[in-house]
Amino acid sequence: MYSNKEIPYNAFTLSFQDRELEAAFREDYCNRRLPHLRLDLLAGIFLYLLFGIHDYWVIPDIKEFAWLIRYAFVCPLVFAIFLFTYSRQVRNLMQVTQAIAAFAAGGGVVLMIVKAAPPGNYMSFSGLILCILFYFRLRFLSASVLTLITFVLYEAISILDTKIPTNVMFSNTFILTTFSLTGMYMCYTLEQSMRSGFLLRRTVEERNHQIEESNSELEKEILVRTQAETALTEQMKFLHTLLDTIPNPIFYTDGTGNCSGCNKAYESFFGKTKEEITGRPANDLHQVRLVEIPDEAGNNPPDNHGILRYETLLGHSDGTERNVVFSKAVYSDIKGKPAGLVGVVLDITDLRQSEEEKQRLGVQLFQAQKMEAVGQLAGGIAHEFNNILTAILGYAHLLKKNMPSDDPLCFYVGSIVQSSERAARLTRDLLTFSRKQKIEPKLLDLNELVTKTKPLLSMMIGEEVELTVSLCAEPASVMADSGLLSQALVNLALNARDAMPEGGMFSMSTGLTRKDGEFVHSHGSAEPGIYGVIHVSDWGTGMDPKTRERIFEPFFTTKEVGKGTGLGLSMVYGIIDQHKGYIDVHSELGKGTTFSIYLPMIAESETQQTKEGCHSPHPESGSRDSDTDKRSCQRTLAQLYPTGTEMVLVAEDDHSVRTLTKNLLRENGYSIIEAVNGEDAINRFMDHAGEIQLLLLDVIMPKKNGWEAYDIIRRVRPDIRVIFMSGHTADVFQQRAIPDEGMNVLAKPISPGDLLRGIRYELDR
Repeated sequence: MYSNKEIPYNAFTLSFQDRELEAAFREDYCNRRLPHLRLDLLAGIFLYLLFGIHDYWVIPDIKEFAWLIRYAFVCPLVFAIFLFTYSRQVRNLMQVTQAIAAFAAGGGVVLMIVKAAPPGNYMSFSGLILCILFYFRLRFLSASVLTLITFVLYEAISILDTKIPTNVMFSNTFILTTFSLTGMYMCYTLEQSMRSGFLLRRTVEERNHQIEESNSELEKEILVRTQAETALTEQMKFLHTLLDTIPNPIFYTDGTGNCSGCNKAYESFFGKTKEEITGRPANDLHQVRLVEIPDEAGNNPPDNHGILRYETLLGHSDGTERNVVFSKAVYSDIKGKPAGLVGVVLDITDLRQSEEEKQRLGVQLFQAQKMEAVGQLAGGIAHEFNNILTAILGYAHLLKKNMPSDDPLCFYVGSIVQSSERAARLTRDLLTFSRKQKIEPKLLDLNELVTKTKPLLSMMIGEEVELTVSLCAEPASVMADSGLLSQALVNLALNARDAMPEGGMFSMSTGLTRKDGEFVHSHGSAEPGIYGVIHVSDWGTGMDPKTRERIFEPFFTTKEVGKGTGLGLSMVYGIIDQHKGYIDVHSELGKGTTFSIYLPMIAESETQQTKEGCHSPHPESGSRDSDTDKRSCQRTLAQLYPTGTEMVLVAEDDHSVRTLTKNLLRENGYSIIEAVNGEDAINRFMDHAGEIQLLLLDVIMPKKNGWEAYDIIRRVRPDIRVIFMSGHTADVFQQRAIPDEGMNVLAKPISPGDLLRGIRYELDR
């Protein structure tokens, strides 16, 4: 801050001696001057352009030269400087750019004066005066230097130019001198005024800042005093608000044992208001367990903070008993003497229920994991059995084929075939349970399914069991494999028949239900929405809880030995699970059993898109030779076991299956090349690429699977015929990224007749 007697700037240059003050002034000057500078530049461009008319009349002999200076040099330069004022660098070069613009304008006029002939040369003097006028928009020092340079330049040219009369030169010099001095004086006083104004504003700002700081200090003192006066009231309000905000019931007593108050949660929990309990002895409120330490709390001594906690039961205002954790502690006054008791009640009823629910879900998870593990085992066993059964069935059929019909050993061979086919059906049932068989989902109405299945079920359950069907009024459309769902209903009906040996009632009903909340929670992966449901009920013997927990386990049965495989309900579970559905069981001993099958409904918008069924890329191997035996009287041996002479590449990693296939094909006229894995198959094919006419490939093999081997071979021979064999389940194709659409696959176990007919069909088509 500066006094009136102290002048903080140089009297000649007007620059502040304080560098920080000078920098602040230049920043302020730039901020205030920049808009005016842009207007000055635009006004200068306009006037400079306008004086082109003056050139036309006053200096016509050099008007083209004058216009070249005006329009080709000075005006573009000044306009470029105008654009530069919008740059960030203009603050550092503001005086320089303004001086360049002004000097260019003045210098241009001087050049015109030199070139022009009398009287035009000295008549252009007014333009020079106008240019100098713009000099004085600069700061004093810059304006003075620029004016002096222009004055000297003009005078030097005037003296050298003999065309200007002496009286005119004297007059112009006099006018230019007086105009320059006057302008410099005005520029000096203007900048001095600007700097004084800057100092005044800065002084006012500093004074205002000091006043604001003083006011702030006063306000702080007033605030501290006000806070000190109202601290107790505010603290009490805060404590009451805090207590009312806490969701746990809280009460407190004074030193005499009388209640002093409680929070809102306490009022809600016990049904008594703060006004009702305040001032009354705590023992009179029938809450002895809250104000006294019960016997069971003896094992819970106070912790380091003097808080005693124990778990007990308390009556709620709604009449229920709640599990709570009660905490209480004695608080002291400012002298450290006991002043009362604070009790806090934590309702843990929901926590206890959650723990019970968690325990129940844990049991469900364990059961689901157990079923999944059993399913994985069943799928693996089925695959291994398929390879073994292929060899057993193959050799048995070949033995039977080559034996005379009257051979007494034919009976034993036939028994081997029948037992092997029973084992094959068992593996298919295992695949059904493990949810790994290929399904063909189509748009299906559950009402229509139950109606079509009813005659079959009536025949199977017998006349002693009465069958009733109740259908819902609306169609229950789902995406499902009708054959598998029918099989599930058949299995449930057979179970119901066995549970009612003396007859009874067997009922089926359909319906629609919306499931969410508890249903979704209890079934884990279930999604909320509308489900189609089939209820299957019987009046049979029912089941106890232990039996009910195990009914879906494979090979678990309560029937006598030899009367059941224990796979019926396992198949039902696998079928429903593969359809992304759920099955619930309700049963009590002596009260019958109800199975509820829930299948997700298909949205109406998707109905039109799903009317065409899915195509199964893994057809079964066709009719077994047991069916062939029934038709053997109509078909010749050549039709059952067609022969050929072509060369076939057989790739199979299982030795017994590969040996059987090789011998079977050679016996029926084919030339055989063996391969033990995918890479071996590729190498063998490359050695006989022109001779091999058919590939017989196992799908899953070491090194390269059948599809990978075929993909490489068909690049060499696009026309090569191929048949795939697989004992694996459908999910293996997805896991190994094997495309299954359009693949010609024979499912193991494969009978010799089916294999030979499949090869002949593929070669002849």
